Amino acid sequence: MKYQFNVAMACDGCKNAIDRVLTRLGVEDKSISVEKQEVIVTTDKPYELVEQTIKKTGKEVRSGKVLE
Repeated sequence: MKYQFNVAMACDGCKNAIDRVLTRLGVEDKSISVEKQEVIVTTDKPYELVEQTIKKTGKEVRSGKVLE
């Protein structure tokens, strides 16, 4: 499945924090853009689990959707 999230990120530190938690979750295929405030992941993990994992960084997930 491919998911897209709109996440409030201010800097590369925010990006790196999200990258770390997603990697720990086992998500290797990901694109994180501070400029677009966007996180796109391709994984077999459930949507809700990925969303909660991103939220654990303290970042606001403004919206999200399943792309595929």
